[in-house]
Amino acid sequence: MIKLHFRTKLITSQKTGLVPLRVTKLFTYIKFLKEDGTFTKAHEAIVDTGASISLLPKFLWKVIDISIRTEEAYLSGINDK
Repeated sequence: MIKLHFRTKLITSQKTGLVPLRVTKLFTYIKFLKEDGTFTKAHEAIVDTGASISLLPKFLWKVIDISIRTEEAYLSGINDK
């Protein structure tokens, strides 16, 4: 079963001329396969169906079974943070 939940908040940014935007994000919980064949504990993650890539926190890289495709990438969004 996949459990989803929403969070809504106001974001003010220079990119929007300081006009507050109401942003709703969809979240779920996800587990990752570790190198030893077991799974990590569940981590909360944003579900972004429009994203062409997924970003993982660096602390997960130490335990999950990964393959690095690039060392550098430029990322941008509507939030200045």
